[in-house]
Amino acid sequence: MSSERIMLTVLLLAVLIMTTSGCIYHEHEFNGTILDIDTKQPIEGAVVVVKYVKDFMGVGAGRIPFTINIQEALSDKDGKFHVPSYTTLLLPTTWKGLTQYLIYKPGYAYLESYPESVT
Repeated sequence: MSSERIMLTVLLLAVLIMTTSGCIYHEHEFNGTILDIDTKQPIEGAVVVVKYVKDFMGVGAGRIPFTINIQEALSDKDGKFHVPSYTTLLLPTTWKGLTQYLIYKPGYAYLESYPESVT
């Protein structure tokens, strides 16, 4: 077997192991519309912050959350916003935590959400 073939086999095996062992952190894109709760009119310029979190295995302390990335988006004149998908690799001693969303615009109450826990 040639060395290129061995390297390709090892690489494919590594990708297979990482995808089946939960070592890949992935969140889909996030699209939405920000509306005034009273008037139902779109809100332009609202800030949408998405915080991606992984959890470490804590020795005697349980899980230890750690922020790995933050993305921001602004709502347009129609109140619409888009946050692209996010993917990264995780170490075997970490796992995906709850993704956090914060929506804010001066003059309005802010909204903090953990969509995985919303029904």
